[in-house]
Amino acid sequence: MQSEDGTGLTSAVLRALYEVPDDEWLDTTLLVEALRKNLPTHEARLIELLLLQILDQAALILAEYQAADVETSPKTGRTHDHILLDILGIKRASDGSDDTPLPGTRLRLTPLGRHGLREYLLAEGIPAPLIGELADADAPTLLEALLDYDPTSAHTEITGWINHRGQGPAAVQLIDACAGLEADAALRRLSAAPVLAELNEPRALAVLRKAAASQVPGCAQSAAIALARRGEIPEEHGPELQLWELIDQLWGPLGVADEALSAFLDQEGDKVIPLLEQTADDLWRCDHPATRTILEATGRHLKTRNKALAKRLRKSATKVGSQRRQ
Repeated sequence: MQSEDGTGLTSAVLRALYEVPDDEWLDTTLLVEALRKNLPTHEARLIELLLLQILDQAALILAEYQAADVETSPKTGRTHDHILLDILGIKRASDGSDDTPLPGTRLRLTPLGRHGLREYLLAEGIPAPLIGELADADAPTLLEALLDYDPTSAHTEITGWINHRGQGPAAVQLIDACAGLEADAALRRLSAAPVLAELNEPRALAVLRKAAASQVPGCAQSAAIALARRGEIPEEHGPELQLWELIDQLWGPLGVADEALSAFLDQEGDKVIPLLEQTADDLWRCDHPATRTILEATGRHLKTRNKALAKRLRKSATKVGSQRRQ
């Protein structure tokens, strides 16, 4: 149930439990519903029944050791019975709720349980961020660590990091961390976007405007993009900024591994694919040094899922640099 790299089903369950904010509950039925998604129906029901039974047993053990508060619904048994009947193909009288998951066991980690679970996850090599642990970290460390955070935890960590040093100094440190055009720097810029979006004080905005007007690669574009998202497009930048940002977003994952780019396209496809559709024929004009590499790699990854778009991207890649050759 768990792969060697710690990304299996067990790690998904444990990480989901750990990510539930303090004093909030995790419903095991809803968690299992999410984990069984996209599996063949019969296989999914078997896994659902097995996991619910395991999680219910685990909940009792956690409660016994005061690692979690547990609430069991009176309908929990019905949930298991319904699943078992479905697996056996036995028809049952409809009660009007067959399509709605019945309540299951709910868990809420105690402070002791959260500490113990975090120690276990870390020992297994599974990321387990501790909110507030990055307050004293420098900007590059913060941005690299945020890649392993869920959105809610990331927002909490970002807010604490900014408040710890003030918006002006935070802006300076963040923009400095965005410098460079290598793939590692692109990853930092990908993490920096939501942090920069939190800056709204005059001193911080002044830092962004100064950086946007600079000629420092990476810094200038990151600052300009942050300002553009506020409706303020710096004079030094124009429509090409959107092309640069799109290439840069793809460059970071590709620098990690070819598979990372594919995963990024899967996770962010709803946002990225429409942008690629709109700009595919113009992306070759982007002056980002990774433009050709990104167009070729993205075209290759999209070949099976969007053949027409993949062809446009590869065609655009052949034009990269043509303006400079004229």
